[in-house]
Amino acid sequence: MSNVSYRPLENGLGTAVAKRTYLRKGETWGDLSERVALGNTSLHETGIRDYLPLQQAIANGEILTAGRHLQHGDIDQSKKNLELFSNCSTACTSFIKFLLLLNGSGVGRSYSDELMVVDWHKMPFLYCILSQNHPNYKSSFEYEGSGNGSVKIIAREDLNAYPQDPDLYHEVEDSREGWAKALEILETAAFENKEFDHYVFDFSKIREEGKPIGGMQGRPASGPLPLIYAFCKASEVKYNDMPIWKQTMFVDHDMAEVVANGGARRSSRICIKYWKDLDIEDFIKIKTLNPWMWSSNNSVGVDNEFWEESKIDGTRANYLFNLITASAFEAGTGEPGFLSLDHLVIKD
Repeated sequence: MSNVSYRPLENGLGTAVAKRTYLRKGETWGDLSERVALGNTSLHETGIRDYLPLQQAIANGEILTAGRHLQHGDIDQSKKNLELFSNCSTACTSFIKFLLLLNGSGVGRSYSDELMVVDWHKMPFLYCILSQNHPNYKSSFEYEGSGNGSVKIIAREDLNAYPQDPDLYHEVEDSREGWAKALEILETAAFENKEFDHYVFDFSKIREEGKPIGGMQGRPASGPLPLIYAFCKASEVKYNDMPIWKQTMFVDHDMAEVVANGGARRSSRICIKYWKDLDIEDFIKIKTLNPWMWSSNNSVGVDNEFWEESKIDGTRANYLFNLITASAFEAGTGEPGFLSLDHLVIKD
């Protein structure tokens, strides 16, 4: 470590955020600047030439890299998952979105009708079990905002509480890939119309709450309960009368909440829906009517046709423009925003 001078952190919020998320044990901001600069410049054989100016720029606050670089950047950067450093990515299925979030990537997804192919009403009956010998076992825990009041966790030893010959029994592995695999199984079953089947997910392999997470600087694991909670809550969609896009948004939010429990980073998501979809109004109002859906930033996908038509009173686009701005300002949500899809197309 060099003795480079560095800009001190602001007292209060600045120091608190740095200690919560970015600084490793015993680090100063100067230490962080050296670690992050070393990680970034190690990615190329000639990168060492840029090490000192980059390190000084970070130390002085002249360059502030993405938060994910501040947290994960170090000499082992080239050996780590790309998702830790990439923002953003996109996904067309819930399980891929979940895996990307677990790996630290920001994820965008379109919920436009043409892209919705999984009817979650068709998912199987799901039983979530946990061994009574697991340190985090308890028979139930309270839902926040759920009409059911609580979720019952079935003890693996209680053989009469779930089907002994289920159509599928799956042990959830204690890894990011294992968590995402469980959602892949459930999503695939919904796609294949397994609505009358019975699936059993066993969460007993998941490490207990507080154990260190590899690749997250030893930050504490959330344990199996938040994941069980997410699967139980997501499975409620099977019984709710909602269009497919809204089912999927609910499932994606339920699973994204787990990422907030799995370390310092919270889920980073954006949800898009095309303005010509018939029930776009429900998408525009979704946060107003469901304020607990905090895990994403929402935007309506628009195009040049929308912007031209929105200038004409009495048109559909004009009505939607007024509804969106009213939601953003009058309802106080700040959302949804506008995403000009035409600008994302590369034209020859």
